[in-house]
Amino acid sequence: MRFYRSLFFLVLLAFSHTFALTPPKLFNQPWEDLSIFEQDLVSSYQGLSSQFPDLSIYHLDVSLSDDLATLTGQEEVLFTNTTGKALSDLVFRLYPNALGSRLTVKRVELEGVLSIGRLERFNTVFRVFLQEPLLPGDKIVVSLTFSTQIGQGTESYGRLALYNESLSLAHAYPVLAAFEKGEWLTDAPSPMGDPSVLEAAYYLVRVTAPKNQTIIASGSLLDSQESIDRQTLSFSAGPAREFFLASVKGYVQVSKVVGETVIHVYLPERFDHAATASLDFAAKALARFSSLAPYPYRELDIVSMPILASGIEFPGVFSLTNRLFSNPSGSLESVLVHETAHQWSYNLVGSDQVEEPWLDEALAQYLTLLYHRSNNTGRYVEDYLDFWDATWQDSANPLDKIGYPVSHYDEVSYSGIVYGRGLFFFLALEDLMGKDVLERALSHYYQKYSWQFVNAKDLKTQLEIACTCDLTALFNDWVKPEY
Repeated sequence: MRFYRSLFFLVLLAFSHTFALTPPKLFNQPWEDLSIFEQDLVSSYQGLSSQFPDLSIYHLDVSLSDDLATLTGQEEVLFTNTTGKALSDLVFRLYPNALGSRLTVKRVELEGVLSIGRLERFNTVFRVFLQEPLLPGDKIVVSLTFSTQIGQGTESYGRLALYNESLSLAHAYPVLAAFEKGEWLTDAPSPMGDPSVLEAAYYLVRVTAPKNQTIIASGSLLDSQESIDRQTLSFSAGPAREFFLASVKGYVQVSKVVGETVIHVYLPERFDHAATASLDFAAKALARFSSLAPYPYRELDIVSMPILASGIEFPGVFSLTNRLFSNPSGSLESVLVHETAHQWSYNLVGSDQVEEPWLDEALAQYLTLLYHRSNNTGRYVEDYLDFWDATWQDSANPLDKIGYPVSHYDEVSYSGIVYGRGLFFFLALEDLMGKDVLERALSHYYQKYSWQFVNAKDLKTQLEIACTCDLTALFNDWVKPEY
């Protein structure tokens, strides 16, 4: 009888933790119907929602003030516990609080019940406490009301900043932290590098903004409406690591269709001489990298912005600094191609950009090299390698490993080691494995881990399978002495 009582207790406990999901309030779109996200995907990715039905789903309804300095919003998130353990809390990242802006959560509800949260890590972590443990496989709807005051600072190269009438709106909403190795990842963002560490998710977003602004965003436009002085646009995106939008004024738009994807380039009128070259570079990059794994979306947007970094990547869209477009024959091509490569290394396959920045940056560098080999002269390829070799050698310690967190490096060494030496690590892999074997290994890597979250050991495993060799010594010498 003791066994049966225990079994009955466990069954009762399981049923007691099954939440009745709150229906969506922001959109008339049932949680279980993921078909709306299919229209953002090319044909080879159709049916993806049935393969990844348990990714988090974000419904966002946000409004930009007339001066673009304030974002107010409501957010509903359907979270499925795929962690394999019972959870007593959910953790959201408030990245603006580390990027010179201020994100304030004003209200939080769990399944319609008012709940409490706690700010941690210099207000960049918002921990929401569950009244009952959320068991593996269970789902829960979290609703948040928030506002974001947008700064004009230079933190993280101005990825979240207002420049006169141009707005770069990255990481501006509460976003679930990634959950890896039994815990929520709450990495402290570094002044250098990319601050966000995110799982793939689905996004349904409504944006209300001044009518005289052009809105560029992740995903596909579903609907647009206008009033006297305001506009409302709805987007679907996903799977995607995050949702980004830019708001600009007085820009020209040029477009080009490549297969099932349309490329849009948005530029201030003074840079329209760079439009054709930009489209050509992006088209050739999409073709080259799609030979490894298809580009997933029907749209790729490139927007010129007065950011401090040369380029910053987001799902289905990236920003390039204005200065690149003044001389299209300069470094525009390499930077544009590098940011395109991040649609594979960062978005398609995710990783911890704070703790293992080389895993997406060095790979993007190597993919850029593959592009140059396919599309440029040998002299151009040599110049690309010479530039990054010199950048590497300018580091304080050129023999430093590439596999440390962003915080390990100073500004010069971060570029020199992670980007420079990181590129030459893949050349060392070429010498050992052969170019064709390495490229096949990367193709398998992108396809096997699509929409997942990986670490360096996952990449190492795929490389070793391809070459039927042990790469431990090479990884120890170049990446970190722990393989």
